Amino acid sequence: MRGLVLMVQAFSIASPNNRGASRRPSGRPPLIDVASQIEKIFTSHSLPDALDAIRMLGRLDKRQPFDFERSSSSSIRKVEGLFSRSLANNVMDKVEELEMSTEADSVDGQPSYHMSLVANGEKMDSDGIGNLLSLVDEAVYGDLLPIAREMMDNDKIIVSDVFLRRYGSYEINGLGRRSGIMGHYDCYSVVTAVVALDDVSAQGSNGLFTIELDEENDKSCHISCRRFFPLEIGDAVMHDWKTLHGVDVEPNKDRTSLVVWFSVEGQQRETVPNWISSGKIGDFVKGIASESAHSYIGETHPHDLYISSAALGNPFAMNRLGGLLEEEALSPERVAIVGDLLKELKGLPRCCLNGDEDCCTSLARRAWYQSALNGMAMALSSLGDEIMGDILWGEDVENGNVEKVDDMLIFAAKSIGLAAQQGHPEAVNCAKEILASKNTFLTSEECGKRIRSIEQVAEILKACISTI
Repeated sequence: MRGLVLMVQAFSIASPNNRGASRRPSGRPPLIDVASQIEKIFTSHSLPDALDAIRMLGRLDKRQPFDFERSSSSSIRKVEGLFSRSLANNVMDKVEELEMSTEADSVDGQPSYHMSLVANGEKMDSDGIGNLLSLVDEAVYGDLLPIAREMMDNDKIIVSDVFLRRYGSYEINGLGRRSGIMGHYDCYSVVTAVVALDDVSAQGSNGLFTIELDEENDKSCHISCRRFFPLEIGDAVMHDWKTLHGVDVEPNKDRTSLVVWFSVEGQQRETVPNWISSGKIGDFVKGIASESAHSYIGETHPHDLYISSAALGNPFAMNRLGGLLEEEALSPERVAIVGDLLKELKGLPRCCLNGDEDCCTSLARRAWYQSALNGMAMALSSLGDEIMGDILWGEDVENGNVEKVDDMLIFAAKSIGLAAQQGHPEAVNCAKEILASKNTFLTSEECGKRIRSIEQVAEILKACISTI
């Protein structure tokens, strides 16, 4: 599949042939300010207060429906009854006769369970695919394409890619099940349409989700801020390139959907499509598109785009900068720019830095901390893992710096725990390993002292994973 889709609403009555596009879109905000609770967890010196905030986050509903009636966004549309139930069932019958691709997905490397019907505007020529495409051709080209053109006010929009995806209990040859895909942007699709081929998403608790992150408002990336699109079999949802979205399906369910990517005529193979505007979201998406193509000639370097996006408050861009800093992939000039940017933001405790405040390792952690405060599980896990590494392989335990190690350990436990609370697999495993070995964890014969915070660490981690 072409391009990198990384790793984060209005509803117009616009169907040109009145087949069900209706006005509606987004979920209600959480009843609590998630970001303020996360900051409280990290900054509070009171363990009971931190535990209260952790438990409050854990009680938040992680599978809430997207509220089309209340949303004010102009980026999302629902097309009810695009497929009849019988047509959707016929499509699924054809799908069962064919084999899904197990090629690794560009986002997370898992088996894609993907079947391509149209690629780069060209229809696949095999008999089985042709028969399947004939079933959906009218809906794709006759119904969805005019809506996509109307959404973007551009009559040069064309169908670029059409494919099927499966998530949940489905698997091939023991390669493992795929429960979903992390929040991302479709950087090579100006508009994306997703058609439900089953009722798994009907209640708005499984399948495709979004987190509203726009140019003006900062929204937490925490899992509780996801809103799942309620789609009955045959319903479709359409969203533009600025819409952060992902998929999450409970393990005992099998979800299949038809996905359509729309492009602009003449721009299908552009390194950075012209429809991607500049700004907090646009600069990040441009950076992803440019970096995935490994071609920056005549374009702004993706690292500069990430810096621009991060400066405007995009937590995904800040997280990406953290990774680049850790890899020492930024030029010295860009490292200095990021350092100046981070000086203006909330600081990471000094005990959690490694070396000088302006070295790449410390800057990476400071960047991750900004995304962690926004609830991003990946940043929380990266930050906690790095600090825990300092504790395990550094010299502070052996040198008897017990007070510093206590502070580091509690901070790392909060980071790992908050990532685990959101289901981040590496963080879940790490939290369980620490709890399993807590009676022997970090005992130093040389300094003759047991790390005093281990019981607090256990309380933090237990509180975090109790709701998984």
